[in-house]
Amino acid sequence: MRIIYLAAAMFVGVIFLVAGTTKIGTAPILRTNAPGEASCGGCHSGNINTGSGSVNFNLPAKYNPGQTYTLNFEVDDNAFASGRHGFTMTALDGSQTMAGSFMALNAGTSSVQTGTVSGAQRQYMGHKNASASTDDWTFEWTAPASNVGPVTFYTVGVHSNGLNNTSGDYVYQQTFTIAPASPPQADFGASKMALCLGETVTFTDSSQGSINAWSWSFGADASPATSMSANPGPVSYATPGTKTITLIAAGADGVDTVTMVITVEEAPTLMLSPDTVYNCSGTPVVLSVPILSGTFEWSCSLPGSDCQILDPNAFSTSATPNWPSQIDQILYFGQLTSQAGCASNLDSIIVLRNPTPEFQLVAEDSFLCPGEGTSLLLEELGSNEAPGPFEFSWVIGGFGDVDSVFIQPTVSDQWTALVTDANGCVDSFEVTVDVFEPQPISVNELGGSMVGVDEGVSFAWFFINATEDTLVEIVGANMSTLNIDGLDTLPGYQADIVAEIVLENGCTVRSEIFGLAQIISSLEKKWLQAIELYPNPSGDLVRLSVSELEQDFEWEVLDLQGKQVLARQSAYQEAEWTVKDWTPGIYLVQIWIEGNSYFQKLQVQPSK
Repeated sequence: MRIIYLAAAMFVGVIFLVAGTTKIGTAPILRTNAPGEASCGGCHSGNINTGSGSVNFNLPAKYNPGQTYTLNFEVDDNAFASGRHGFTMTALDGSQTMAGSFMALNAGTSSVQTGTVSGAQRQYMGHKNASASTDDWTFEWTAPASNVGPVTFYTVGVHSNGLNNTSGDYVYQQTFTIAPASPPQADFGASKMALCLGETVTFTDSSQGSINAWSWSFGADASPATSMSANPGPVSYATPGTKTITLIAAGADGVDTVTMVITVEEAPTLMLSPDTVYNCSGTPVVLSVPILSGTFEWSCSLPGSDCQILDPNAFSTSATPNWPSQIDQILYFGQLTSQAGCASNLDSIIVLRNPTPEFQLVAEDSFLCPGEGTSLLLEELGSNEAPGPFEFSWVIGGFGDVDSVFIQPTVSDQWTALVTDANGCVDSFEVTVDVFEPQPISVNELGGSMVGVDEGVSFAWFFINATEDTLVEIVGANMSTLNIDGLDTLPGYQADIVAEIVLENGCTVRSEIFGLAQIISSLEKKWLQAIELYPNPSGDLVRLSVSELEQDFEWEVLDLQGKQVLARQSAYQEAEWTVKDWTPGIYLVQIWIEGNSYFQKLQVQPSK
């Protein structure tokens, strides 16, 4: 776009060159008095800005980036009738970089040249074929493609006296600055892009540029419908739908318009179905709505922990309410919120509680001894309001639809039965039956020929016939203790015996099997405990002592093949010998005390 501006005297930077006859053809470059340049006053000495004339430059007040302007520059001075007129100029931004570009419109009177200052190229607009009859020049300047800030035109105009020397001419140096235009760029924001009918929205101006007037139109059925304020107050709408908002921003540098579309939504209507359901305690209530947009929230008339809603924000979920006593009705509420945030009415589902079966499970005998059994019976309570007929099932045992069963458990356990009424409501009932688990009872040696057990209230003793797998009662043996002397003379004698014991809880148990062949007399125990062989192992001197023995004892040493290593000899309470030269290994020391022999192992190790 090209705009022609007629003469308007402005402050611009241009260099004008007319020097005798040397620069009549083409204006000089690098003489605009711009930073880094000289002035035409260097050749046309003296009289800088002292003449009665002036220069006129019709720059616009502001520039729009990339726009082309038609400019006119005039040297207004006719002091010399035969004098000539000339000029030169360049345009720079704040960083002293060439701003925009020039183009001559009359090749006979104007010229465009380039020069370099500090490595940067500059363009120069100037006269051509200077004469007395031409004192103004029309040309084009295209503004920079982007906003580079203020642009300064460095200009020099010359009116020469025509005497073909360097003195007596008039030189006019002047700078003109043009600012970038600031056309409006209309823009605004909304407090919300979607709102519910009855709500308000606020629009905030965010336009750029020089603006002094705003004109708003808020769309159909808006209140208010229009505004002339930069930031109007809240706006509401009487009807739902899409609304087009228009802002016109105007200023000295132009007008701009922008639009925005928002949505006004009517609150959704919610109707839950079915509106009434029946619930058995402990079973889930299905909560569902055929909606898939927006958000949903479930709640209920009970405290939050009793509602037991699986997912309160799901369109389809379930709830297993904790029914408080004396409460037979619960309201589950639902509310839909649209994507615009519009909340529906609050609708509800009424949940009525069906009575659950009221029974009790009893055991004829809740404590059993091993091998015993008992009957379990489901009894209907007088407070039962659940309708029959009833169905019965048992969690363990594999029993059928019966209300009583006989069990013979081996361990303590809890037994559970389920009762289902005519409405399908189910409740469970439990009873615990304990089975006594006896701990092992050992037969203990009591000294001499007596053995016995430590617990029980009545007793019987038996020989065990392992061959025939039978028990033979020892007649007369009905105490907690038993004298084993002479048992081998009784009928049915066996080497193993067992006690049958009736405990305080009434259960009959048997002791552990006791082998008569394992009995060691107290005298034998005494001497085994009295014999001491030390050190053991040994590689040198070995001592053998028998404490509390008031007479001699005899002893010998054998190897593991039974060969005598040290001959049998006697000693009183203690004997000693050396094994320093013996072959390392295990040896047996046989000791005779009161006609009975006892063995001790001796380990011989290499001598040091």
